[in-house]
Amino acid sequence: MKNVLLVSLLLVLPQMFLSGQDVDDYLDNYLGENKNGYVQPVSDVLTGIFNTGLITEPRIDSGFYFTISLIGSGAWITDNLKTFSASTEDPFSPSQTVKAATIFGPSEITVVTDTNGLSYTFPAGINAKWVPFALPQITVGGLLHSELNLRFLAYDFGKDFGKFQLFGAALRHDVGHYFGLHNYFVNAGYSFQSIMLGSRILVTNHLIGLDGGKDLKNFYYYGRIAYQLGNMDLSYTPDLEEGGTKIEFKNKNDFPLFLGLGGGVKLGKVLRFNLGISYAKFPMAETGIILKF
Repeated sequence: MKNVLLVSLLLVLPQMFLSGQDVDDYLDNYLGENKNGYVQPVSDVLTGIFNTGLITEPRIDSGFYFTISLIGSGAWITDNLKTFSASTEDPFSPSQTVKAATIFGPSEITVVTDTNGLSYTFPAGINAKWVPFALPQITVGGLLHSELNLRFLAYDFGKDFGKFQLFGAALRHDVGHYFGLHNYFVNAGYSFQSIMLGSRILVTNHLIGLDGGKDLKNFYYYGRIAYQLGNMDLSYTPDLEEGGTKIEFKNKNDFPLFLGLGGGVKLGKVLRFNLGISYAKFPMAETGIILKF
């Protein structure tokens, strides 16, 4: 159960409860050259989905305001996230390269046999369909044509895991006013986000981007383009008291481009409701409920 919860938190989705199987079945078999390909989609998905919901509307008001938001989004696990090119290792001979499941991939193992009749097994994935994500956030704006978006969540799981901490900060600045734009809004932004689970897991995410759109009386719309860089470091030793082998993963996302479209409606002076879609190697959708004061 310990390892199940650990990887569940890492992947941020209910599908990670592995039907009673020990997580070692998924990770311990990938301690060699194949391990990065096996977990690469996790870096890609966490990087992309972290960057949804950062924009609640295109206009940065000149007067002071703050918002409280609840953001929800989902990433679809497409075929390009489900398999990778995996290679057999010694003493298997001759070496073979096959298409094997990633951790998000099919729940069937892949088996190849060498000229001596030796079999080599590539572990199965968890057959994930999608990854959900939800988080509260606050935004403070109106100073120097800028706004600051903050995300924070913390929970102490005790000595076995340590403290789970999620922190994010995003700064946007209205660059359109320098060019006399009044009917359309253009903003430049940077964000940093991180997840920590004790000393075991560290996921960081940087984003630099532009967004632009229009704010009308009862609704608004916007588009986004950004460069994203995510890093995931995992280090833990299963069955430490029994001399277990230390497992380490260090991955970066391999798709830096983030594209998005969104919009929302104004329901009175305070309430807003958002919908959006985005793409970063895989499609994502987002929604948000915003209270603006």
